[in-house]
Amino acid sequence: MKLLPTVLCLLAAAATPGLVQADRNLLSVVETVDINAAPAAVWSQISDFNGMAAWHPAIADSQLVSGKNNEAGAARELQIKDGPSLTDELVSIDDTQRVFIYRLVDSPLPLTDYLSSVTVKSRGEGSEVIWTATFRRKNVSASTPKEENDQAAIALLSGVYRAGLDNLKKMLDN
Repeated sequence: MKLLPTVLCLLAAAATPGLVQADRNLLSVVETVDINAAPAAVWSQISDFNGMAAWHPAIADSQLVSGKNNEAGAARELQIKDGPSLTDELVSIDDTQRVFIYRLVDSPLPLTDYLSSVTVKSRGEGSEVIWTATFRRKNVSASTPKEENDQAAIALLSGVYRAGLDNLKKMLDN
């Protein structure tokens, strides 16, 4: 099964604003990293839905709270180091295409309608990891505080993704 059409359909669905969401921009983040390691090795590390604490420096712990790990519908609670926790749900995973999609279920972050994908592709003799998200900010006020505006939401996720990808490279680069 080709997962790319599914990813595109899910992202398109997230991009279709509902009546309540019409006044909020759909935002997106894309971060990538090239790693000098085989795609299978990178996928092995990153595809464990409940294993994010093993490679992301901001995650203190990950606990599966429902479902079976690496199966659609599984939910994990991520404990952020010195911070709050949040809950993600695995939407789909495709080991052949090396991609998984998840959504944010419960979070103190100023985000809503969050849908993310992580993909590992061959890049020369190594790998490219692509981490993407579409989302909206929660605060729809015309006078949104600076720390909750579109740019702040994008910067927040970009920083989280960058930290994880950079650490993954540090761990796996040959």
